[in-house]
Amino acid sequence: ATPARGKSPNRSGVMLETLRRISEAHERLKHRIHNTRIPIRNKRALFLVKCFYAVAPVVSGYWIMQQVQPDPKEMEDKLRALEARDPERFAEARRAAEANRRQLQEVLQQAERAAAAARS
Repeated sequence: ATPARGKSPNRSGVMLETLRRISEAHERLKHRIHNTRIPIRNKRALFLVKCFYAVAPVVSGYWIMQQVQPDPKEMEDKLRALEARDPERFAEARRAAEANRRQLQEVLQQAERAAAAARS
């Protein structure tokens, strides 16, 4: 059998072997990193590290949310442009949103009535 055009018969085997070695090296590195322990003997430093681990996700999450939040004025302008371009479709979406709001309001009122009945 002739090898595929432009490829030597051993090329894919060499590539798979290289990928396997890279994967094994990556696993060894992950194991080494995750099993490294650096003891913090100073109680104040340990407290600061714990505070950092508690606060960092909150602060970074807040920052990310601020970055991805759209500008209200910009969103209003986009909606007005969409409405001007296709008023019929926009009116349909508005009716669907209003029906959704009414349905959710009814569910909320039912839940409030059930809670009031359970309390009495």
